[in-house]
Amino acid sequence: MKRLGIILTALLAFCCSTREQGCREMEGLVLHSSVLDRDVAYSVVLPSDYFRQPSRSYPVLYLFHCIGGDSTTGIEYCDITHTLDSLVQAKAVEPMIVVMPDVFLSYGCDAFDGSFPYERMLLEELIPAVEKEWRTNGRRATIGFSMGGFAAMSLALRHTDLFCAAAGLSPSVRTDAQYASEEPQAGWEEQWGRIFGGIGETGEARLTDYYKAHCPLHLLEEVPLESLKDFGIFINTGNREGGSLAESNEALHLAMAGRGIPHVWSVSDGGHDFAFWRERLPDALRFLSCSLEGREYKAREVAEPARRAAPAAESLDGARLYMPPLDYSTTRKFPYVCVFGASNKGEKDIMEYYSAMLHRGAATPIAFLFIDKDYEAVLEKLAEEEPRLRHSQRMRSAICFGPAAAELQVLMMKENLFTNVVFADASGTVPAEEFAEVIKEQKRYPKLILAGMTDAESYQEQAALHIALKNAGLSHTHYAQESDSGDLLRHFPKWIEAINYKFHD
Repeated sequence: MKRLGIILTALLAFCCSTREQGCREMEGLVLHSSVLDRDVAYSVVLPSDYFRQPSRSYPVLYLFHCIGGDSTTGIEYCDITHTLDSLVQAKAVEPMIVVMPDVFLSYGCDAFDGSFPYERMLLEELIPAVEKEWRTNGRRATIGFSMGGFAAMSLALRHTDLFCAAAGLSPSVRTDAQYASEEPQAGWEEQWGRIFGGIGETGEARLTDYYKAHCPLHLLEEVPLESLKDFGIFINTGNREGGSLAESNEALHLAMAGRGIPHVWSVSDGGHDFAFWRERLPDALRFLSCSLEGREYKAREVAEPARRAAPAAESLDGARLYMPPLDYSTTRKFPYVCVFGASNKGEKDIMEYYSAMLHRGAATPIAFLFIDKDYEAVLEKLAEEEPRLRHSQRMRSAICFGPAAAELQVLMMKENLFTNVVFADASGTVPAEEFAEVIKEQKRYPKLILAGMTDAESYQEQAALHIALKNAGLSHTHYAQESDSGDLLRHFPKWIEAINYKFHD
């Protein structure tokens, strides 16, 4: 205790000097922990007005790094100071203090055998030291990347009396099946068994009671709903994430949706890396700021694409054909997109968006065929009677909305007709594993895009299809969009960009 007092005195002296200099971004702070019997490094970022507003107190955000990171990661790789300053200046978030401790390889938890009581250090030493030194208002939240996402969620869900919200960006969690079967054994023991017990065990024996008491997936299934009434949860993962985290992150969302736990869940462009986490950090900070301030969070709306007058449709039996609106004559043949399940408004929107893209050079000339029924018969007749189109799998794509997905999937399982397919809020689908197994055997697998609203009744079917495709090793793109971030069609330019690429790659 004497040494702890000496270290804290030195720390306070250092902090006093930084206060005099107006230092806001402090790397290399050190707390000697008597609990761990070692020094713990951490960094702190103070709000831009901290020294100008001496009577103001602030909430505290604890940021936990990924495996391989340390107390400098949030500053160096995530540019947290500049990101926060920009958001505060734009009045998108309220000022907050950010504390970034070294997490080591603890997942934010005490080791099961007491050999490394990290969580105890955090709760009994670091948080009190932070709140003694800086002007805090007693409101706290957590955020983390990968391993740090596990830490952020596990700590906050087990201490809802201390934290009001948690955000995980690609949180490193495992389903029970993944945890029980993960290889190699030595790697599993170093990463998991050392903290949660089960060293030397395989299979379900790895699922110790201690692990279940700390794993976010188990916590979300068991924590009293009353304790989460005013608790905020934000999870985002990338659509280029590996199979294991893609599945387990979906499981987090479905566990919360199944219990009616309020949360924000989305799948966005990106992989398991800092480029993705930096891009999604502002939305996570906006969410956490709302939770810390007791305000309602609203997702950012996706900008609506530009519109242009749509071309006139040519009526076919059970379908409508729109040829590309060109300002010149041509005898060429065109690739085409079959659209299934679109409403009248959706049809009009699609053609207005596409026409604007074509005229500003953001898309190549494509024909659109809107099919109401008898999909297979319409396509067969079109191939026989329409000479202006390129009738080959390579030059034919599809966009499918809602319950039309089931009929389209049956058609796709009979024959590979499309080079890529967009399923938007697909519902009533065939069993995901069966669909993935059949199309995997096809000679030219169609690239799939899955796009859905996270609160739609059909989202669970989309998630199942996403995981089945992942497990089958089939490349695809998956988007899960916050419910109030705008109409799915506002992502239409991304779909056309992908379709253009497949037509011409």
